Amino acid sequence: GGWFLISIQNRTLVIDMAEESQQQVESMNSVEAVDNAETHTQEGGDLDRFFREIDGPYLYRKNDVEPKITWKCSKIPVKQEFRLPIPITVGGTVVEYRFHTHENDISFALEYHTMDEEWIAQRAGEDWNNDDEADEDEEEGEDRGAAGGKGKAAGAGANGGQGARMVEEVILEAERYNSHIEAVAQQVQLDRPGTLVLIWDNRYSWFKEKLLSYSVDLHVPSVRGIERAKCERALAAFDACQDDLRAAQHEERVCEERKKQAAQKVAATRRDIERLSQQLADLTATLEGEMRLIGQQAQRANLRKRQLRGLTFRLLPLALLGRILAFADPKTDQWAVVCSDWHAVISGLEQEKQKTSEIAEAEAVPEAES
Repeated sequence: GGWFLISIQNRTLVIDMAEESQQQVESMNSVEAVDNAETHTQEGGDLDRFFREIDGPYLYRKNDVEPKITWKCSKIPVKQEFRLPIPITVGGTVVEYRFHTHENDISFALEYHTMDEEWIAQRAGEDWNNDDEADEDEEEGEDRGAAGGKGKAAGAGANGGQGARMVEEVILEAERYNSHIEAVAQQVQLDRPGTLVLIWDNRYSWFKEKLLSYSVDLHVPSVRGIERAKCERALAAFDACQDDLRAAQHEERVCEERKKQAAQKVAATRRDIERLSQQLADLTATLEGEMRLIGQQAQRANLRKRQLRGLTFRLLPLALLGRILAFADPKTDQWAVVCSDWHAVISGLEQEKQKTSEIAEAEAVPEAES
C-alpha cells in the first residue's frame, strides 16, 4: 500500500493503493452472479477503446511539417460508377476535393469506412484474456512460458489482421451536381482513422458516359498539433473522469445507505412474516376446532329432535293416541312406525284398538234386539 500524488496542469489526483486494492476485492466479492470472464473481456475492450479514442496511434516525422498528399486525374470516362478511396491514418485530417464533368451532370456521394468498434473491443478483450492465460502458463516453467509467449504474439497478430468488420458511414448523401456548368469544391474533416470513399455514380444515365476530372488534397496535421490535440482530449477526459468518479462514489454511498435500509426492512418483514405465519397457524387450528364442534352440536340437536318427537307421542293418553292413529290409512305401515323406540308401544295400541271395537260391537247387539 501507499499514496501517490499526481499533478497534471493544475490538476491533482491522490491515489491510495491500499484503498484501490480493497475496492477491487470488494468489487470482486459483490458481483458473484456475474460471469468473471465475460466481465473481464468487456472491461478490457472498453478500456482499450477509451484510450485508443483519446490517444490514437503514435506518429513520428523527422521534419514536423503538415504533409499534403494530392490525387489528380483528368477526363476519366465514367460509364456506371467510379470510386476513389482515400486512406486516413490520423484524426484531424482535412480532405479537400474538387471535380467537374464535361457536358453533363453526375451524382456524387461520400462514405467513410471504419473498423467496427465492438469488434475491436472484442479482439482487445480476447488479447487481454490470452495475456492472462499466458501468464498462468509461464508460472509452470520458463521454457513453457517462453513458448506460450511466442504463440500469444503470433495469435494476436493473426487476430488483428484477419476478419475485421468494417462499418460504412454515409457522410454525404448521393446527389446530382451540375458539375459541367460549375466545378464542385468542398472539404471534410475526419476525426478518426479510416477510409474516405469518393463515389461518382452515372448509373442513372445508361447511354451517356461522363468525362470526370478531379483533384483531391489530403492535409494531415503536424505531429506537434496532433500531440497537442491528444493532450487536450486527455485533459478533458481527465476532468470528466474525475467528476464522474466523484459522482459514482456519491451514488455508491447513497446506494449503500439504501442497501442498509432495505436489509433492515427485509429483516423486519421476515419477522412479521414469521409472526403472521404463527398467527395463521393458530387461527387455522381454532377454525378447525370450531368446525368439529359445529358438527358435534348438529348431531346432538338432531338426536334431541328425534327424542322429542318420540316423547311427544309417548306422553299422549293411549285412548287419544289410538283415535289419532285411527285416521291413518290401514294399508300403510308407516303410521305404525312413529318412532323405532316406541314400536312396541304402538303394537300394544293395536291390541287396545281391537278390544275397543269388540266392546262397541257387543253393546250394539242388545240395542238392536230391543
